[in-house]
Amino acid sequence: MAGSRAFGIASLYFLCMIILAGCCDDCPECPREPVSDFDIYIISSEGGHPIYIYNTDQQEIIDSIPSLVSTGSQLLDMDISGDGTALLLSTQDNATIVAISSLDTIAQFDFGGKIEVSRTGKYIAFGGSDSLHILDGATLSLITDTSIANRTVKFSHDESLCYITDSSNSVYIYDIVGDSVYQTLTDFNGIGQFDFIVDAVPDISGDKLILITMHPEHESWLFDYSLSEDTITFRRWLNGYSIGEIRSTTDAELIIVTDPNQAGDGANYNHLIYIDMDVDQIQAFVGPGAYIQDSAMSARYLYPGDFVSTPDDRYTIVGGIRGCELFGIIDNTEQIFSQIISLPSGYGEKVFIGCAKK
Repeated sequence: MAGSRAFGIASLYFLCMIILAGCCDDCPECPREPVSDFDIYIISSEGGHPIYIYNTDQQEIIDSIPSLVSTGSQLLDMDISGDGTALLLSTQDNATIVAISSLDTIAQFDFGGKIEVSRTGKYIAFGGSDSLHILDGATLSLITDTSIANRTVKFSHDESLCYITDSSNSVYIYDIVGDSVYQTLTDFNGIGQFDFIVDAVPDISGDKLILITMHPEHESWLFDYSLSEDTITFRRWLNGYSIGEIRSTTDAELIIVTDPNQAGDGANYNHLIYIDMDVDQIQAFVGPGAYIQDSAMSARYLYPGDFVSTPDDRYTIVGGIRGCELFGIIDNTEQIFSQIISLPSGYGEKVFIGCAKK
């Protein structure tokens, strides 16, 4: 009797497995892991090179388009509009917006600079010079033209403010709708003497700022500064003159910093640092020793610079600097490089990355 019962239970279990397997294969109601399907645009900082398009679902370069920057010209920055329909290209002196579908020029401006697009694409900022220009992301009309000299510009998560660093070691919090400086930060308790602020990024609440500061003897530090408490809640030494990028993931739960120099602990180098903003701790170092072997079987290291996270935060795509002619794809679920892809020889000093949202 016990043997019959055991056989019956085993048969029922086997039947359930068949049903479940069939359901997962054929049933449209069964839950499936969402596919991360985004087109990533790869552009050289030097004019005359083609633009490559990498797809995160197919995990390969799927297409290329002719260069939109003339040979001999230097591209200062690039990005993609919030609706994913236009390429934003900028030199030091001018900016061009090009429709991806037709490659026609939509708009041109007699100012350039570093490009920053707000979270949903509501605003587009051009900074990094002696003035700040902000466009309406939908109409491309100029809504802010201020003479604030700035190094970098980052938007708040709710897109109401932007955080501006300048050469006087201040951070201006700018009210976009009010078109005025909301607050000026000049004293960061606990940081000590430093030469200048490399960049500043707010967390989702706007109360914390992640700062990269440059100190004497070319030492750079990473700080988490609380505005309400006027204190440092986290610090990390970055060995050498860090020239990477810093920005939050799409959901703003993590801050990612590219550090193209050897880290202070001596064990990690050329990596991205993932910081958990909830607990003010480093969650991971991603990419120590990331490289590709070239045809001569010599190691080519990926020095990380410009990067972007996909809207679903599944992947982070990072471009190389210092002429390494590489870009890499990080699987954020595992926080490891899943691919490193070589670009043609002579592709340029820096590789810019942009993601077309769908």
